[in-house]
Amino acid sequence: MRASIEGGRIAAGSEEIFVSNVLVVITPDDNPGNIVTLQDLATPGLQLILADEAVPVGQYSRDFLTKASEQPEFGADFAEQVLANVVSFEENVRSVLTKIALGEGDAGIVYTTDAALEAANIQQIAIPNNLNTIANYPIAPVADSANPALAEAFIAFVRSAEAQAILVQYGFIPIE
Repeated sequence: MRASIEGGRIAAGSEEIFVSNVLVVITPDDNPGNIVTLQDLATPGLQLILADEAVPVGQYSRDFLTKASEQPEFGADFAEQVLANVVSFEENVRSVLTKIALGEGDAGIVYTTDAALEAANIQQIAIPNNLNTIANYPIAPVADSANPALAEAFIAFVRSAEAQAILVQYGFIPIE
């Protein structure tokens, strides 16, 4: 969105958040690592799969680990202990999801929307908002739209209760 605004394609201030997403820890359905709490991610010998820090979910995962390490219930070395368990850094979030759903690792961190795709094959452990990175997704009409009224109608629909309910079915967090 920022690039579109800077390039003049979107009028600054016309963008609105239409949905959000957060991270969740996932395990295979049979949970071979017996991961029940977030603190369990630091158990020596777990096989953790994360996205590479070059992609947003990978950086957000590291941000979670850093924030958790600042909390007494996790301990200052939590991030270091968890990262010592990483057996694979994947190029994207779908690779993390697929490997965990197939049982190729004990745990991974993905977006709730990705977890929703494999809900029958995984378990989820929520990451509290104070430790999470909330990804907000904006929407805006292009400045030179040939159909500005139609663009505004589409945006209104996407932000409507009906569309928000559809997005929730796919793991998104609705706007308030």
